[in-house]
Amino acid sequence: MELRRGAGLCVLAFAANVLSQQPSGRPIPMTWNTQTAFGPDGPWQAVQVSVGTGSGKEMVSLYPGGSFDSDILTSKFCNNSCAAQAGGLYDPSQSPTADFTSIGASGSITSWSTDEAMNLTGQGVFTLDTMSVSSDSTAYPIPNTVFSSVVSTDARLPNGSLYSPVLGSLALGSPNPVQTFLTSNGSNVTGQLLTGYLADQGSIPSSSWGLHIGSASLNQVGSLVLGGYDQSRVVGEVGSIDTSGVGGEPIAGLVDASIGVEAGGSPFNTTTIPSLFQAGGNLTMKVMLNPLVPYMFLPFAMCEAIAQWLPVTYSPDTTLYHWNTDDYRYESIVKSPSYLSFTFQNGDTGNMTIKVPFALLNLTLESPLVATPTQYFPCKGWNSPDGTYFLGRAFLQAAYLGINWNQNKFFLAQAAGPGAQQPDVQIIKPTDNSLQSNPDAAFLQTWQSKWTVLPANASSSSRNSTAVPVSSSTSSGLSMGAQIGIGVGAGVAGLALIAGLIACLCIRSRRRKAEAQRQQLQPAETGATKTTIDDNKSDLEKHNVKHAYKNGYFPPQFRHEMEVPPSEMDAPQRIHEANGSSAIVHEAPSSSFAFEIDSREVDRRSPLSAGADSLPPFAGHGSRAASPPPGGPSPISPSRSPVSQGRGAKKSPVSPRRTPATPWQNNHRREFGDGTDMF
Repeated sequence: MELRRGAGLCVLAFAANVLSQQPSGRPIPMTWNTQTAFGPDGPWQAVQVSVGTGSGKEMVSLYPGGSFDSDILTSKFCNNSCAAQAGGLYDPSQSPTADFTSIGASGSITSWSTDEAMNLTGQGVFTLDTMSVSSDSTAYPIPNTVFSSVVSTDARLPNGSLYSPVLGSLALGSPNPVQTFLTSNGSNVTGQLLTGYLADQGSIPSSSWGLHIGSASLNQVGSLVLGGYDQSRVVGEVGSIDTSGVGGEPIAGLVDASIGVEAGGSPFNTTTIPSLFQAGGNLTMKVMLNPLVPYMFLPFAMCEAIAQWLPVTYSPDTTLYHWNTDDYRYESIVKSPSYLSFTFQNGDTGNMTIKVPFALLNLTLESPLVATPTQYFPCKGWNSPDGTYFLGRAFLQAAYLGINWNQNKFFLAQAAGPGAQQPDVQIIKPTDNSLQSNPDAAFLQTWQSKWTVLPANASSSSRNSTAVPVSSSTSSGLSMGAQIGIGVGAGVAGLALIAGLIACLCIRSRRRKAEAQRQQLQPAETGATKTTIDDNKSDLEKHNVKHAYKNGYFPPQFRHEMEVPPSEMDAPQRIHEANGSSAIVHEAPSSSFAFEIDSREVDRRSPLSAGADSLPPFAGHGSRAASPPPGGPSPISPSRSPVSQGRGAKKSPVSPRRTPATPWQNNHRREFGDGTDMF
């Protein structure tokens, strides 16, 4: 009996120990605004949170991303009306729990260096107020959340004009669960952070999150899970990489980029496209995965290398590439299973690749960026100030991104397509260093309903053939090969015509000279209507020299009289002219006449480093009226230090949790006034 009681106590103790190690809480899938798509460079989706309490409680839409403090647009952001009203505006003066004086410092708009990429300036004030996130009709309030109440912010366009972003941002925690400020009077003020507070309260299993931006244009709703991730969105190999800097930035090492086709034939008329990676001679490029910026900010040379294969035109007004939607290749590319891939270092396990279908890179510019809606390719040539580039929302439509702040690790994987199955929410434990995923085949399976697969032999049957979607029954125009053939044929015909005219003029001139010389050497024959040299007549007949005049008779001005039959007359289909002392031979263009074109001239029109099967660049790109991006290839930091070293510790202010705060430093932020009197 005593043995049984002891064994039972051991089992209970073991179970209690196991349960004590299990994280409390459950993941929180965030709510997305499915009613409104946001621009002017999207369409983009955003999550929804409420800010403030009482009559000042406002539901606002925010782009998820960044660390530490969020950016919340306020009612003073719009004087009368503006596009930002669609996402909701917060009025701290109407919220009884708002505190925008205790910290006493102007706010920040610099999370994850977004201000550098977007050329942002602005004005705001640090605020403490209640923020609530909700899931399945359950609200999770976070009191004293620290964020920046933004009064104004502007992005500067290349022409110097300014435009205002339409949404703020939702910071997703930080390596530290709270943020502490040292005020001017020497006191400490602590602000709560999203995932840190929820994990401390046991609402979620860990200070972590998983994000997939989704696609508004393809009706794939985004996914943001606090304390976990949606496994249905994760495909193939999962990268596990150390975060960088005090802001926990997800910076990866990019080692290659290329174009490929997932299934069927290629719309690029070649099965071999060279590497598109351009890093100024470096083997690795540092890129931050930043969902707060819309574009893929890459070196100018790399954007140009990619654009060489697309029917796009560079616009100096937007510094972006606009799709030539009238080009028949446009739909063939954006509707086919073709993609732009990026290959990253994955720690000690080698490399991993993310494929971004061109269907996701067919985005829309709207006012105030352009006068009328314009389809664009979101690669933006950029001179990075420190050698770190950005892959923004355009890229993250096709990638799954997550962070476990407890381990200072971020996760990167291929995201599923619009046909993904129902959500499969999983826990991220405080000790987790990776995520579970679906097989590689899920990528094609979740995309096939959105793709038009091209004939498998479209690119291999003929280098002059253009792939046509299987569902298309009629041709929308001449193939690229046909156009090239017509152009080359017309050029050859034109050159042949010019050469023929020159030859005829030369023949006529030399005939006249020969006739004049003959008349000087021989006395005139009176009364003769036709002069011949009888001694040569048999030779002419023997050599069967024919002349293209009626009855073989030459008019007097074109007659040839020869004292000695030159040996060159043995060659058929030639016209011979001679005087008595020398022979002059002229070869006229015949039916077999052709020009030889130096192959190097053709090669100059083909993409750089293109293979033998590749075609020249599209006309819309290679013959642009607009000038190419200024500055050329941007310099890339030659530093070979590990990517995990990040951008240094000159980011958002951080003080360790539960330790005395240090004076808040704002060297890397743009501040505009005190801001405490704005409300």
